[in-house]
Amino acid sequence: MYLLDRGYDKTLLFFPGWALDEQVILHLDLPFNLIVLPVVENPRSILSQIEPFLHQRGITSVTVMGFSIGAFLATEFSQMSINLISQLILVGVRPLYDPVDLEEIRGVLKKQPAAFLRSFYRACFSSEDTWDLFREKSQNKVSLSILESGLDYLASVEWSPDQMPAEIPWCVVHGTDDKIAPYVELWPLMQGEYLDRLVILEGVGHIPFYDAGFLDALCFLS
Repeated sequence: MYLLDRGYDKTLLFFPGWALDEQVILHLDLPFNLIVLPVVENPRSILSQIEPFLHQRGITSVTVMGFSIGAFLATEFSQMSINLISQLILVGVRPLYDPVDLEEIRGVLKKQPAAFLRSFYRACFSSEDTWDLFREKSQNKVSLSILESGLDYLASVEWSPDQMPAEIPWCVVHGTDDKIAPYVELWPLMQGEYLDRLVILEGVGHIPFYDAGFLDALCFLS
């Protein structure tokens, strides 16, 4: 874990998605300093290390962004450290993943990891332009054991807006063309009192960080 100090007043704590690391957002000109979390085999193990890290550096408040699997971890962290979080942004969160589907992914991943990951990454984008940008800017290298432990974690968690701490301003940013965490699964949960916390990115896939609409949304939220 380390702090990338960009000279801003605000700091962003980013929880990356499955099969991804911090490179997925390093190319963005975000108005934040950035805390980079290591990708580890036990996803939850990092949570207890964050608060001491912040205290050692005199950081009293962070904006937290959790993407995909990272959205579950960000939610867990928000429940542990309410007083440290100024804002919580969840990106591409799925209410739950089917354990049967996750086991199928595990089987294919063991047999043809390179082919599966290329197919997975491509499915995360709704256009050739954003897919090309991802391939140009990002060189994710995540071990098979970390990928498998991430599947174990995904099989054990669920998300709903009722879990969100009332003390923290929060929102969900989601693309309508998300094939990994389908928008239609999230939409029913965000009705009623939660509807104004949903930021919809029309025509955007699971990884939104290469779309102009995401930057516009983030500037609005920040």
